[in-house]
Amino acid sequence: MNNKLLRINLTTKQVSREEIPESVVYDYMGGTGYITYYLYKELEPGIDPLSPENKVIIAPGPIQGTKIPVSGRYAIGTKSPLTGLYLDSNAGGFLGPEMRFAGVDLIIVEGKSAKPVYISIKDDKVVIKDAKDLWGKFVYETEVLVKELEREPKMRILSIGPAGENLVKFACTASDNFRNAGRGGLGAVFGSKNLKAVAFKGSNRPSNGDPTSIEQVRKDIVKRAKNAKDDGHLLHKHGTSWLVKVSSDLDHYPTRNWQSGEFEDIDKLSHKEFDEKYKRIRRPCYQCPIGCSETLDASVFDWVEEDRKE
Repeated sequence: MNNKLLRINLTTKQVSREEIPESVVYDYMGGTGYITYYLYKELEPGIDPLSPENKVIIAPGPIQGTKIPVSGRYAIGTKSPLTGLYLDSNAGGFLGPEMRFAGVDLIIVEGKSAKPVYISIKDDKVVIKDAKDLWGKFVYETEVLVKELEREPKMRILSIGPAGENLVKFACTASDNFRNAGRGGLGAVFGSKNLKAVAFKGSNRPSNGDPTSIEQVRKDIVKRAKNAKDDGHLLHKHGTSWLVKVSSDLDHYPTRNWQSGEFEDIDKLSHKEFDEKYKRIRRPCYQCPIGCSETLDASVFDWVEEDRKE
């Protein structure tokens, strides 16, 4: 790891780079560890989560961007506007590795911009840019527009939609279109800072540890994943839809806004139903041999257009 902390103040528009102390690296190494350390170190007790005093911390883990499988998740944390307590979340996809490719191990965003902005990070170049024309857009549109503005079709974008802009206290942040860091209202904290998105593009691969050892670990994990007969095998075969019935059987499937944890018609949503009826497209995260994430081919559905009155 580079042990580099990138601090971005949206109030002053100041960008600075700091060394992560060696003691912190060894005691807290990992995305969630860094988030925990810096939130407790830097936030004053009793602050309003939607005030400029709150901070957002984005942290890829130490093996992000390497060839080690199942390492594609990044962590993101803040003080939750929903609970008023510590919050960390995470998401998969490709954003975390791209952060490492850009030479970033940890980002702390603080303050509040006077107007909507997004942050562009391309290797050593960090620029806070106007996001007036992005405000009000959904995350799908935002990703397309930022890539066009930056002329970087392979850029990785972390953004919010209208829910975050309007400070909905359970709003998510999203990356790679549908990779959501859920729970607790991270999107609302972005919105409170007038921060629409953070975009990453890097050109350098991290040089963690001994390449020979890492390659051996990679081979071992891939071999175990291919030969697995447990949960990893089922996730690879059926995707996350396999977990739907399991969740309901454990009374943990969110039904009618958590009025119940069990859905009476759960078999209609089971992986067997999906396997039989729908064509699925596998969307694996970075360096993941399991590939549990899937999308459905929408062409098989009958779509009905609905006129909406304002």
